[in-house]
This record gives sequence, C-alpha cells and structure tokens, in this order.
Amino acid sequence: MLRRSLLRGLAVLTLLTSAATTVQAQGRIFVNHDEWTLSGTGIAQAGGANVTQFTRNVASWLTGGLSGSVLIASGNFGFPPASVATDLSTGGYSFTVTQNNTAGGWAGLSGYNAVFVDASSAGAGSNAQLQADLQAYVLGGGSVFVNFGTGLGGPAAEAAAFNTFLGYFGIQAAPQYNGISGVTNTTTFAGQGPYGAGLFTGVSGLYSNNGNTLSQGGSNGAGYTTQFFGNGQYAAASATNVVPEPSTWALMVAGLAGLGIAARRRRRI
Repeated sequence: MLRRSLLRGLAVLTLLTSAATTVQAQGRIFVNHDEWTLSGTGIAQAGGANVTQFTRNVASWLTGGLSGSVLIASGNFGFPPASVATDLSTGGYSFTVTQNNTAGGWAGLSGYNAVFVDASSAGAGSNAQLQADLQAYVLGGGSVFVNFGTGLGGPAAEAAAFNTFLGYFGIQAAPQYNGISGVTNTTTFAGQGPYGAGLFTGVSGLYSNNGNTLSQGGSNGAGYTTQFFGNGQYAAASATNVVPEPSTWALMVAGLAGLGIAARRRRRI
C-alpha cells in the first residue's frame, strides 16, 4: 500500500512536469527588418565585433542559451555562410546551409534548433507550405530568425511571404520599404525588457539599408509576448509564461500530499 501511494504520487508529479515542459518548449522568433545587417557591408559598417556578438546573441536567445544545430535556409547574401557559420561554429553551434527548400526539403526541419530564413527560402517550393511548416516548427519547439528587406519580389510580396506565419505570433512586416539606412545605435536596447539583454548585450551598433518596418499585429493565436526595437527595426516574440489551471494546481497538491503521507507512513514503520 505504501509503495502504491508513493508511486501514484510520483506519477502525478511526473505527468504535471511533463505537461509544463511541453508548454514551455514552444520556440522563439527574431525578425530583422533588413538583410544587410549580417552581410559583408554590415560587418564593414558596424564592425565585425558587433556583428559577431549580435549573431551569437540571437542564436543563444533562440535556443534558450543552449548550443545546437542551425539551418541557414537561404541563398541570399543577408545570411553569408562564411561569416555567419564562423560566428556560429566558434560560438558552439553546428550549422547547415541549404537551398533545397521544397516541401520535401522542409521535412527535416525538426532536426534543427533554429532556422534562418528570408524571401529566398521558399525556393522551388510553396511559400504557403513554408509558412505552415514554420508555424508548426515553432509550436513544436524550434526557433526562427527572419530577414526582411531583400528586394525579392518587392516589399508587398516580401511582407506577404511571412506575415501569415509571423501574425500567428503577433508580428507583422509593412508592405513597403522604410528607407532607413546607416548604423543604428543599439547601446540602449540591452536595457529594454523582456528580451533586450539576451539579444543586444555587447552590441553598440548594427547596419541596415532599407527594410520592412515591423510592428505588432496579426491574430497572435499563439499568445506570444512580443517586443520591438529601434522603431520597428527588430522584433522578438516568445511564449508567455503559462499559469496552471486550478485543476492542475489541485492535482499537484494532491500529488504532493500523497508523497507526504507516504513519507510519514514510512517513518512510522
């Protein structure tokens, strides 16, 4: 009887812990209004140290501080494999670069901790399929870095290429380019909560050249908490902490009580 009570209590707590872990496993999203930030020009304008630190910050924030595997799903210069891969690999991340982004090519998405995408990422595949797969990927625990401002298809088409996906998490990209060009002073961003410290610590400036302004919008069906930096130049979204339902609290209390009773009985024996 004692053993049964103890096992029952442990089972309840295990199930509750598992459920909580599943809720918190949802991924994160970071969006950059313009592609030039990580490019060779961006490095020359803002400085290699800033770009390297920013790249590592974003990768760490997306993966929850854990090194992991990153997919650079782009053939665009905004995610230059040489410099981005060097920054990632020396930061403890493995990486893959691919342009095989058909529906079949996205089948292995779950094998990566984070995916970097832009308007070139759909490749020969369906953009609608890409957005649906990215949404499922984030809800399943993966994280996504999106670059805008590529000029591929024009500003309206570029915004449309990701706004269905982003809107589910509370972010929208404007259907026109903003004309913002030059190095943005980012020194104050690290002090802006909730995500600033993780994304911009050690980064004093970043370069951009005409991107899609980002703002809060869409259904936010995922209930994510969003944050915007630099008048819509950068955006971040992450799952809001979930407060357990009263029934969940009741089960947890019951589980703990069961463990307590079992422990007392054991001491008496």
